[in-house]
Amino acid sequence: MMSWSKFYEKVRNCDICFGEAYKSHKRILLGNGNINARVMIVGEAPSLYATGEGVVFGRKSWNNYKRMLDILGFSQDDVYTTNIVKCSIPKIILGDMKKCYENIFPLELRLVNPKYIILCGRSVVKTVLGKDIPLSGELICKKGRYYITCPHPMWPERDPNRLPEFESIIRKIKNIIDANSILDRWMR
Repeated sequence: MMSWSKFYEKVRNCDICFGEAYKSHKRILLGNGNINARVMIVGEAPSLYATGEGVVFGRKSWNNYKRMLDILGFSQDDVYTTNIVKCSIPKIILGDMKKCYENIFPLELRLVNPKYIILCGRSVVKTVLGKDIPLSGELICKKGRYYITCPHPMWPERDPNRLPEFESIIRKIKNIIDANSILDRWMR
């Protein structure tokens, strides 16, 4: 069984994106929050700002990430937030993200073992689910877990007119989680 210390070591020694020469120069950002959370929020990759500050969502998307948590009714300590790619790299290439997803992310997923995984952004959804699915709070059950699609918190930042739609999608996600929680309690 993988332990957190073995997981950290695997990430530190990873050379998927840039090979052996890059190992000593990469900036790593591991997930943060509750390692026993029912809900995991997944982004694409950390920005240089994010790795410096130790937060998964950087400056420009931070306010919408916090808005997302508020609407969901969670604090940062209630959820586990992570990225598929763990290090700051100059340009994300979908193939590199797929390699990180296949080699690193499943280990983290097993360690946290969440029931709900909120996938933020088109490239994350496509990498994890293997196909384009609308980013509108769609619920997909895969291998006993519930994956929920969502726009990246940066999405309304690029066009503030999208904020009401973003908030509406987050409310839909909250309703999905709440309804499933009630059903789980009822079935016990």
